[in-house]
Amino acid sequence: MKKRTGMFMVLLFLLLLPFSVSAADQETYSSGHFYYHAYPGYVSISGYLGTETEVEIPSSLAGKPVSEIEDHAFDGCGSVKQITIPDTVTKIGVDAFKGAEALEKIISNTKDVSIVAEEKVTIETDYAADGSDEIPSAVGVTPQSTKKEQMGVGDGGYEEDGSEENERTEERMQTEGISQTEESVQTQESIRTEESVQARESIQMEGSVPAEQGIQTEKAVQTEQDMKEQKSGNQKSEPETDHAAGWILAVISVAAVCTGGILYLRKRNIDHIE
Repeated sequence: MKKRTGMFMVLLFLLLLPFSVSAADQETYSSGHFYYHAYPGYVSISGYLGTETEVEIPSSLAGKPVSEIEDHAFDGCGSVKQITIPDTVTKIGVDAFKGAEALEKIISNTKDVSIVAEEKVTIETDYAADGSDEIPSAVGVTPQSTKKEQMGVGDGGYEEDGSEENERTEERMQTEGISQTEESVQTQESIRTEESVQARESIQMEGSVPAEQGIQTEKAVQTEQDMKEQKSGNQKSEPETDHAAGWILAVISVAAVCTGGILYLRKRNIDHIE
């Protein structure tokens, strides 16, 4: 009789074991004001209950990188105005920032991660961009000065023997000075022209950035809608599967209990007859 009772207890334990394992996998941990779920190799942020206006999500918790922000993680966070996302995050759940009524800005250090928020929220990126917008500086032109020693002129005037040669030298130097001045003016005009062209190109680039951002936002919204539809279908199928499995396990448990009871009563009747 004791042997059969022990076997019955072992069977009941095996039937209830999957429920305990499932509950352990969904255990929620906390660190500071953050709540998270731990998985092999990473953790995911599941909630925040602080009152700070500027929140910086840590890059790691419990020695594991923070790789995910779960669905509705900041729902109900009425005081948060700014959220900074680390570069370790590779996935952001559906409506992760929905419900944060005071949120004004999201600073993202991640690349290739879609961030969806309300229209009033500004999304900024804080990772280093390639390229340089440096404009070359203008080269100064120093006019050449004429010294009296170069022209053969003393304190008292031109020398008598080389007066004609000195005059020709002076005229040539004046002509060269005019040419250098014209070249300097042309150089300055070319520099101003280049700066004007660069300024127009910069304005055109600035005008194209909002259009590109608008296209990216539309793509992000479409991607988010597709994810919502896919997740909605998964959520509809998962509860039905879990519900059916629960009923099956419940029926098996009841059958096991009934079998044990019948065996116990039969054994008791046999002992009584003997």
